[in-house]
Amino acid sequence: MLKEGIIISIQGYRQSTIEELTSDIISAGAVAIRTDKNVNADIVKIGLNKIHVNNPESEVYITPTIDLINYVASWADYVAIDYRRINKDLEEISNYCKEHKIKVVADIGDYKDFDNIIKNNYHYNYIATTFSVFNPKKRFYPDIDLVKEIYNYDKNVIAEGNIATREQVRKLLSYGIKHICIGSAISSIYKLARKFTTLLYERRN
Repeated sequence: MLKEGIIISIQGYRQSTIEELTSDIISAGAVAIRTDKNVNADIVKIGLNKIHVNNPESEVYITPTIDLINYVASWADYVAIDYRRINKDLEEISNYCKEHKIKVVADIGDYKDFDNIIKNNYHYNYIATTFSVFNPKKRFYPDIDLVKEIYNYDKNVIAEGNIATREQVRKLLSYGIKHICIGSAISSIYKLARKFTTLLYERRN
């Protein structure tokens, strides 16, 4: 089981960069990392393989095939997998992971995805609200209502998606949420830099 605490999502960098940042993440007290690299570090790893797709329903799929699941499972403690309803292979993937005792973080976008998992008794260890960022109404804010709704049914929920402030984390903790994943608010150097560089444009205009 994951310890209660903060998970840091860090992806897309070179192996050496992620390993250096992971060292800082461990020192800062995070309980796990969510990453696309096999990091040599003493911390729980939620592994994934992100595939960019040309699909009007989604910009990316996360570890969507059994081959990719096997690759990630070879080095990660948990495998983050696209468990949305649009994944047509979900039943096969669930059965495979259950049979091979693969620990799954089921990435979903809305409550209908979660309801679909429960109704079909799909195998998972944790539910993560990763794809809630694609909800037009929640494009820039975490879908705290979705996290709470799932938590009322299953305490093994990971709050994820657009979590960017201490106030948001504090609110989630106040609801009893035990696992909170923070991504680009910390790990995207581009977004962090733009917070400051855009001030120059505002000044000129």
